[in-house]
Amino acid sequence: MSKNRFKKMLGLSAAILGTGLVIISIVAKKKRPESVYKDNPDQKNPFEGKKVVFVEDETEPENADGIRGHLEAIGDSDHKESVYSKYIKRGLDVILSFGGLVVLSPVLLVISLAIKIDDPGPVLFTQKRLGKNKQYFKLHKFRSMKMSTPHDVPTHQLENPEQYITKVGKFLRAHSLDELPQIWDIFVGNMSVIGPRPGLWNQDLLTAERDKYGANDVKPGLTGWAQINGRDELEIPDKAKLDGEYTEKISLRMDFKCFMRSLHVIGKDESVVEGGTGEMKRNENASNTIDDFLKGNQISLESIKDKKILFFSPAFFNYENMIAEKMREMGAEVDMYDVRSVTGAFDRALLKISPAIFKGKSQNYYEDIIEKNKDKDYDYILIVKCDMTPINILEKFRQVYPNAKLCLNLWDSVENIPGVIDKFKYFDTLHSFDLNDCERYPVLKFRPLFFGDQFREELKGTDDYKYDVGFLGTVHSDRYAVIKQVQEIAEKRGLKCFWFLYLQSKFIYRFYKLTKKEFKAVDESTFSFEKMSSADISHVVDETRIVLDIQHPKQTGLTMRTIEMIGMNKKLITTNESIKKYDFFDENNVAVVDRKNVQIPEEFLRTSYTPLPNDIYEKYSLKSWILEVLSGKENSDGKSIFAI
Repeated sequence: MSKNRFKKMLGLSAAILGTGLVIISIVAKKKRPESVYKDNPDQKNPFEGKKVVFVEDETEPENADGIRGHLEAIGDSDHKESVYSKYIKRGLDVILSFGGLVVLSPVLLVISLAIKIDDPGPVLFTQKRLGKNKQYFKLHKFRSMKMSTPHDVPTHQLENPEQYITKVGKFLRAHSLDELPQIWDIFVGNMSVIGPRPGLWNQDLLTAERDKYGANDVKPGLTGWAQINGRDELEIPDKAKLDGEYTEKISLRMDFKCFMRSLHVIGKDESVVEGGTGEMKRNENASNTIDDFLKGNQISLESIKDKKILFFSPAFFNYENMIAEKMREMGAEVDMYDVRSVTGAFDRALLKISPAIFKGKSQNYYEDIIEKNKDKDYDYILIVKCDMTPINILEKFRQVYPNAKLCLNLWDSVENIPGVIDKFKYFDTLHSFDLNDCERYPVLKFRPLFFGDQFREELKGTDDYKYDVGFLGTVHSDRYAVIKQVQEIAEKRGLKCFWFLYLQSKFIYRFYKLTKKEFKAVDESTFSFEKMSSADISHVVDETRIVLDIQHPKQTGLTMRTIEMIGMNKKLITTNESIKKYDFFDENNVAVVDRKNVQIPEEFLRTSYTPLPNDIYEKYSLKSWILEVLSGKENSDGKSIFAI
């Protein structure tokens, strides 16, 4: 094709698309008043633009949330829209929705025909939903339910909802394709690509809960923060809180993060629970409180001698090898593999955005492992984090290793592992170190991390240490900002310090240099790009009196470093407020500081360590961790209580 001809075709295409955009914009402008009931004043929401609360009243009919009561106004909304939301976000919505309408038009046509053939009737259906500032609008969906289905009733309020779903509808809902007509609602201006999912007009409890966090003041979205963190599995207060988190952090970065993490639902979304918002919370088999752990009633396994274990874990400061070696020491036969099909720093950064990027590579990676070990009869398959393990591989584990118990352990927060919620139901036992996650997802049992054998040291009989304060760990989130505050305090008080600040690569350093103000005047030599061995870490910690721990801002679980300090009898400075709930907490041994304004009591720096009871050391040991994460309740058939 000649250069001139290409230019002509490009120009013609641009002219056609431009004309199409103008025509569709004119149609959308004419349709919008009707879509927000301007032609029907009786349909106006009396609470539009108001702040509301929910008042329970047993004498009133049950609303769409299954609660009796009503809304009451308590004032006007004072929300002010940001420049990003008003102009940049809206511009992106127009571009993306118009592009979606054009590119997906063949798909929309095929789905329309399939719906007509499967269950004659309208292709689309509309529902009255709550929009920005509680304005009612007409939301469009592909019809996935039979014509006889009650209108304006959420799926979880239907008795036996499966009976109403058509064959085509079941496929559409499983892949979230029934939501595609909402691209038009975005183009018209009633919705955004990213935002809280629009509630039904009569979901009063959801409306009131969202008002607590200002989540009704922004446009609802096709997908959102709550969607990628549980969807129908979440209780209404949890869902509203997540919507509030999005509203508070709304930005181009947050929208991009939500968009990328939503991509996996197109392939297969298991988070739509027919029959219940908060379905996970109704599972009475979960044992997930800190009290259960502190009572020590979660270990049912006494030995793994002669057991065959297939073990997957991310590479993390050699802890994966420490676990494998301990299991072998306990008499088990262990085959260990990295849980991730990619290991480079850049690839891991992409992984945090969306595991779907590496879907094909991960599939081949796990298929090769299964082929290599297909003749082995495993007793346990232990997977740590599970961020890159495809769902169909979990299903295949069941087929190839029918006698194996599938065990999941999370030493990262659910929010940091895209798509992991969808995988919960495939495991026999599920444990997490994050107490908040265990409270939000009751299928998770609470189990803190551990200290390895090399971190079990007797208490020194003297306070003669080489270092007063030390930090050894990865620099992420706001960690360096906290470290700088501690360094200033240490310098003023003449404390001897050891700092090992690890960054995964020089690329990460340069990225932080551009994006984090605390890195602006910091030289590359401040950081190490090579990991320190666990033996070297143990040696340095042994010579240090007080260790600094800074958990990720999105985590409440105690870091590995925190637990290791139990074994080594070390005083600890930490930003993690939740440490006060644990049985080893002692104000003399642990100083909890505000990460924004670090203040360390002088008395804490002067006093010696107070020894702990012996049973504490056993409870947090690696051996106890292994026995507990492989323990779990099963049903009477010996199958997973969560198996599909």
